[in-house]
Amino acid sequence: MASHNTNTAFVSLDLETTGFDPATDKIIEFGAIKFDMNGQRESLTFLINPGVTLPQIVTHITNITDNDLKTAPAFDTKVKEILSFIGDLPIVGHNIQFDMGFLAHNSIELKNDLYDTQQLSSIFLPYMPSYSLEILTQKLNLPHAEKHRALDDAVAAMELFLKLAEEFKNLDPQLAEKIKILSQRSNWPIKTLLTKLETGTKSKANKKAQNTQTSLHPKIPPIIEPNSQQSIGSTCQQLLAFKTPALFEIDPPYTKLIQDLAENSSKDTYISLPGKLFRKIHTELPDTLSKIDIQKNYISLKRLKILEEKSFFEDYEIKSILKYLVWLQTTKTGLLSEVTLFNEEKAIINQVNINESIENPMDEYFFRKALEKDVSCPAICTHDFIIEHKLKDINLVIFDFINFLQTLEFHSSIYLKLETFLLPLKALQEIHPGNHAIQSLTSKSTILFGIFGMIFEKFNDRNPFSANATINEELIAGKEWADAKSLTINLIEISKELGEIVSEKTSTHLKQWKNNLKLLDSLQSLKDMENSLMWIEKDFKGDIIFRSIPISTRENVKSLLDNCKNFKIINETVDLNDDGKFIKTLSGLEEKLPIHKLSKKAENLNILIAKGINEKDNNQLPNFLINYIKTNNEKVAIVFTSKQQIEFFTIKLSQAKIPMASQIAASIGKLQEQFKHLPQNSALLITPNTWENLETIEDIDTLFIHKLPFDPPSNPSLIALSKNYENPFEELQIPRTIITLKKLINRLKGDQNKSKKAIILDPRLLERDYGQKFISALKEIAPVEIISGNL
Repeated sequence: MASHNTNTAFVSLDLETTGFDPATDKIIEFGAIKFDMNGQRESLTFLINPGVTLPQIVTHITNITDNDLKTAPAFDTKVKEILSFIGDLPIVGHNIQFDMGFLAHNSIELKNDLYDTQQLSSIFLPYMPSYSLEILTQKLNLPHAEKHRALDDAVAAMELFLKLAEEFKNLDPQLAEKIKILSQRSNWPIKTLLTKLETGTKSKANKKAQNTQTSLHPKIPPIIEPNSQQSIGSTCQQLLAFKTPALFEIDPPYTKLIQDLAENSSKDTYISLPGKLFRKIHTELPDTLSKIDIQKNYISLKRLKILEEKSFFEDYEIKSILKYLVWLQTTKTGLLSEVTLFNEEKAIINQVNINESIENPMDEYFFRKALEKDVSCPAICTHDFIIEHKLKDINLVIFDFINFLQTLEFHSSIYLKLETFLLPLKALQEIHPGNHAIQSLTSKSTILFGIFGMIFEKFNDRNPFSANATINEELIAGKEWADAKSLTINLIEISKELGEIVSEKTSTHLKQWKNNLKLLDSLQSLKDMENSLMWIEKDFKGDIIFRSIPISTRENVKSLLDNCKNFKIINETVDLNDDGKFIKTLSGLEEKLPIHKLSKKAENLNILIAKGINEKDNNQLPNFLINYIKTNNEKVAIVFTSKQQIEFFTIKLSQAKIPMASQIAASIGKLQEQFKHLPQNSALLITPNTWENLETIEDIDTLFIHKLPFDPPSNPSLIALSKNYENPFEELQIPRTIITLKKLINRLKGDQNKSKKAIILDPRLLERDYGQKFISALKEIAPVEIISGNL
């Protein structure tokens, strides 16, 4: 990433390994290419014998077999050659820290500057669907011969690096200069390189490249502008005809209906959407419509400017700041969710969003822009906005009521983690370094969470998937709980000394700290124990988290709806052949609230239930799926409820040479892009949640559902809600699972001109007494047929 008149050289490298942990996994291939900006190239690559049998999933991903590695050298015989090749040159790589970790564990500890193309791409190429090397090279039309082979990936990272150099040189000169200046206040290795790049020379080719970048924003099917001749949809007409509160069963997609409602409702109407749906359609809806999220989800230009004034930036801080600066050149919304942040970078969100320190949020450009239309026209907003603002005398339309209830639960929950608990103290420490009270509070808070960790280790339920220590009488009677309560009281007492540092600069951080203490005290006082489920758990990094969720949100729902002049509640499943009893009981809605079913049975869809499946035969089902995919000219999706099953079937289909995109080795953005480019007779292997969040599924001909999507028994929300029912399995778990199952299948109903199938492979539908409830509910979607057991 140097200018063409320099002779700076770099080494781009990549490793293939048997897994993700340098302490237990092994390197199986090394690949590197030495290059400069004048076209000089030199490569080094070889296979490595790891001394262990390869996991089958690694062979699937890399196409490297045990036989390939039999005669390969051991890694320690190649150490000198690698060190000699790399020398002291800057190292380029995609997620390069992964490779450095493995090299360090194998006696190659390098101090060279590291240039991570994943990080740089997320700075200079906003709006990419995925920041995987495979998708970036595909989107940018860069050479990438064989994915997941060391040398080919190293070459691809080099090409991406050179492309990013061009992107930087195409930036607005003022922005590029600002990036250079800010970078100098960090230890980020790339700062030295940026100073050498000339910027502002935009040729026609460069402008074309910029236009290409802009076009990489994820596309959603265009919506007709309001002044067009397209008439209002029939579903909207029916909705508007109802003048009193009601529940409506309507199938997605909802985009056209949302726009129709926004353009034909009274100005005091608020159309409440799940956050994901709001963000997905936000930029595609006409700018004439009012679209509002909660203020903390918007960028604060004032706070960003304050952050930019720091005298020194940690690496994660400078990367985050640069991402925001580049993104601000193109964003229409100012919604922070548009920016991809990695790992500790996410901590910066709370330093640049609109928070309590902004006395008048309307002074912030993007939030003001979102609100200014609200007074004169209906508003499209998030569930979060409706819940936080508690608006009165409005006409409320709620889309996806189940998600609305989940959002309410989230807002009524408590989540305490040491890292976030200490954030206000960390900010205060920067303003008042050496303050004894702040130091003492930080130390004692760390000890407190250490005690919570001891409680977790002593009382957790030993669940191998998600262990937690539920707060109960036995736990409360223990010495550790008494010690934690005593330490909390001590924190509150010491915090009184912070009154000496109250100022305009510290006020926001002091408020945040006070709120943290209130949450901590409310958890330990056990005032809400009867109405909440409280527990201690560990996250994937091993950090201790103290959590609490309500056992019901009925009172919250009642309070919100009582403030409305009128409301319409929309969900794709309302009636489970029970006149909406489950939904009404779950949410506390009045039993007499009418239900209107505006969804139609699909004419293009058939639901098939397989019988005679032998779950003890590990080959029967894979063989059936392989045979189906090979003999039918279709693209299929297979939904599994566990990643272990995805891995098992990924290996089986890979051995049968079935083209596929598997969630076992890809993020949702990467999966989406991979599947677009697969031929017919191919498969997509995913979990229910990923299937629900894929943007486009038009190419899917058949959906296989491996198991009924029951919530895991350890799901805290399920445990909390179960306290409201005499028979939780019959009254709660089965209805919840039916709703989830119907949601999975309903996604196939979009294209009425193409025949689709959903095939359910779970024998419980036919073998268990509760199966008939599922079958009856499925018949409301489409015809149901039982197919032969001779899979």
